[in-house]
Amino acid sequence: MPVPERAVERRRTPRVPVTGRLEMPSTGNVQVLDISRGGLLLSSPCRIEPGHRARLELRLSEAPVRLEVEVCRTSPEEPPGPGPFRLGAKLLPLDETAAAAVDRFLAEA
Repeated sequence: MPVPERAVERRRTPRVPVTGRLEMPSTGNVQVLDISRGGLLLSSPCRIEPGHRARLELRLSEAPVRLEVEVCRTSPEEPPGPGPFRLGAKLLPLDETAAAAVDRFLAEA
């Protein structure tokens, strides 16, 4: 039986591990696992439907950066991680300060 090929990477920008939490009303703490110029990977204690928007504050390499995100997909975490659900979220348009901070953080990683 042939060994399956690795999944093809479809991301346009690389992801970098980051530690942070996002407070979402009625969902509890959502843990930020990684970030790219286009989005974030999150771990959540409960299912959050695609289309849900939230604001978050992350400390990257300097002062806190405020970002707005929209959940694009939700799936069970396999293997189990910090929460039972893994969320893919896209970054909504960034202001100049936030965009520069994200770019610096990704370049330094």
